[in-house]
Amino acid sequence: MNMRYKKTKPMESSLLSISSNDLLFEILSRCSLKVIDKSKVISKFFNEIAYEHAFMQCHKNKLGTIYGYIFQSSHGNNHSYKLVSPDAVDIRSTLTFDFLPPDSKIFASSDQGLLCYATLTGDDVPQHPRHEYFASALLKFYVCKPATRQTERLPYPDYCDRLCKNMDLVVLQSNPLRYKIVGMCRDNDNRYALEIFDSKIWSWKLLNIKLPNPPSKQQDNSVSASGRLHWLLSDDQGLALDLVTETYTFFTLPVLDKEKYFGTINMQLVKYKGKLGLICQDLESFEIWVIEDYKNRVWKKINKIYTENLKKKHMSCVVHAVNLYASNIVLMKGRGYMFYDIENHCSVNVAGLDLPLRVTHPHEVFPFRSDLEPVDLRRREC
Repeated sequence: MNMRYKKTKPMESSLLSISSNDLLFEILSRCSLKVIDKSKVISKFFNEIAYEHAFMQCHKNKLGTIYGYIFQSSHGNNHSYKLVSPDAVDIRSTLTFDFLPPDSKIFASSDQGLLCYATLTGDDVPQHPRHEYFASALLKFYVCKPATRQTERLPYPDYCDRLCKNMDLVVLQSNPLRYKIVGMCRDNDNRYALEIFDSKIWSWKLLNIKLPNPPSKQQDNSVSASGRLHWLLSDDQGLALDLVTETYTFFTLPVLDKEKYFGTINMQLVKYKGKLGLICQDLESFEIWVIEDYKNRVWKKINKIYTENLKKKHMSCVVHAVNLYASNIVLMKGRGYMFYDIENHCSVNVAGLDLPLRVTHPHEVFPFRSDLEPVDLRRREC
């Protein structure tokens, strides 16, 4: 009797574990984004599955949650936008941008469904046929939630005519809603500063920074991870801004044996399972690194993917990774864009890319995630 129990116990334990994991997967897939984000903090298992493509598909099918990228293309003073994802289009999760004026330009996106955009239209804004989009006198900034078509006008930033990188929008808390918008500026003397909008006080402030090296030209946007915004600098360094204290520090990138790489090494900061990650790529492959120990800035290489087969499909065009859609799905760019499954080594069908060339070759790509719930974009004290 005892011997029989000892033999069957491992199998029973395994079946119990599988059943338990499936049940937790099913429960989490029916939760709101707010609950999912809280669950990722308290449970390593929840954090793991929340970044898997299969979970994102399931969550999208159950609740109509929007996952994907907004492709922005420019046509003179006007812009067009398209939501692109590796999944079939769901009518509930189809974004339309017809509520935006045609000359609106997106500057920042968030993983809580918010966008920051600017427009040239308005009675109090002068019109000029030869404007520059970074001329602050011509711009009106807004924050919006496209899924609910809510929009709120923002105050004028003082230095947006000096922007040298895209803005970034990060939600700090969901109830009550609080978010910050950050833009990196540079003056004529090459001095840098961060202009920060805080929705709690509904105003902008300027944080002067002293950079050891100029920002990298390989990446225009920052990456939000571990409560901080991160920018890639030149000479294998990075800048981190604590979004709560609004203080900044610097960090170093992983030390690479450059003799093992083929050609020039391109680097791109990304988010990997909620942590700060880095994509290092040459002409033949790309590697995914992640900071395992943020306090001590300990980097670990977790994967290496060869791109030779993709290069052949794209007629010898260099194919490079742009962003991580999920922990196992990468947004790639060759002769156009594609999603690549790094576990099964195959391309994934793309919803939204049956489009004209001007849209499949956008000027800017913004990661985006949203629910369908209305929000209070400007919390007004009673």
